Amino acid sequence: MEALNKKWLDVIYQVSLKDLYVFCTLYETRSYAQTTQSLNMYAHTCKRIITKLEELTCTKLIQTTQQGIRPTPTADIIYPKAKAFLLQADDDISKFTQENKLKLFLDIYSATVLTQSPLFKTLNTQGYSMEINTYAQVVLQEYGLIVKQYINSYNIVILRNEFEHLIDPSLWLIKHRKKSSLKLYASKEYIKTHGMPKKPADLQNHSCLLSKFTEEKSLSLTHKTTGEKSTVELKGKFSFDAFIIKYIAIVRNVGIGVLLDDIVEYLQLKDLEVILPDYEIGDMDRVLYVRKDQKHPLLNNLVDFLKTNL
Repeated sequence: MEALNKKWLDVIYQVSLKDLYVFCTLYETRSYAQTTQSLNMYAHTCKRIITKLEELTCTKLIQTTQQGIRPTPTADIIYPKAKAFLLQADDDISKFTQENKLKLFLDIYSATVLTQSPLFKTLNTQGYSMEINTYAQVVLQEYGLIVKQYINSYNIVILRNEFEHLIDPSLWLIKHRKKSSLKLYASKEYIKTHGMPKKPADLQNHSCLLSKFTEEKSLSLTHKTTGEKSTVELKGKFSFDAFIIKYIAIVRNVGIGVLLDDIVEYLQLKDLEVILPDYEIGDMDRVLYVRKDQKHPLLNNLVDFLKTNL
């Protein structure tokens, strides 16, 4: 028993809350089908997590028999410990949400706009307490299953539409959805030195600033008039996980990169030019969520501001 307790302490710091939810739900339901339905995941993901836990504990936790799923004696010992850990995590989240502090989970662009606004200055002078957490999209992509539990401790969240699976619809309301255009930009100085690309294939002769979260080194473009599609392999030494950081590199004449047109318009970057303006790259949706149970006096003011400036 003592050896197992020590082993459990080693394991608990190597797993995510999702792993523990899978184990506890499977232990309680004795059914992979009910577990996957309850947690909204694929069966193979559920089984992979159980295999991971068995490898970490060096013992069998779940046995499959003709009668169905049966936890092992080791699982009987581990279950109350895992359940207690999850209850403590849920209690911590509940305490966070009860604090009279506004907590915002925003992309870097939205946080920048907010902190430079007159509204933010007013909030400061009125003495309100606020916590603003920013994130790079690549972090959500790589660790989204871990941070999902803690998103629910915030009052306001802004996410790209591809991360909507992190949101529990029973807890959140969609307040606004904004579609922004993606465009290629370069500084006038860079164009003066390296020339203006005339067609998509010309991008291969330029230094292109890549986006880390796409994990791609190619770009698809569609001609606005003819509908002709082109895919270009990009060459570049730098990749970024945030648009706001990439724009700095473009302004510094490092190369050509894709930006949200919102960022360029907000920053009034008159020294940037659109590259290949006759081609479309695509759009990106950003969604503003607000907790259903939040009644903070500043909530409506912030929501109205973010809806206008999303």
